[in-house]
Amino acid sequence: MYVAPPVLIRLPSGGFPQAILAGVRTPNTIDKLRNACQSVGQHINIDVAEQRSELILVPKRIVVQTEDISELHKIAAQLAINFIETPSSWSFCILPPPLKIP
Repeated sequence: MYVAPPVLIRLPSGGFPQAILAGVRTPNTIDKLRNACQSVGQHINIDVAEQRSELILVPKRIVVQTEDISELHKIAAQLAINFIETPSSWSFCILPPPLKIP
């Protein structure tokens, strides 16, 4: 089993920018994240949600919502983790159409 390093990944949503925390976590990850968010801005929301009871090995869902994308960059920098700004699903929108072979 391999655990990926922590990373903030932007979610494809309308409105204010949102990112989800993925990867490895320590017992104090949420506290560190809250402290980083408080130092970056006043209007940053953190939503921590438990997974369904049958998903015992899946960590809590942690979503950060900011007023501006630059705040997500600053939070990631303070935590010394990467921030992926472009949601993966948006990459599909820029793919060229498939080639038609006669």
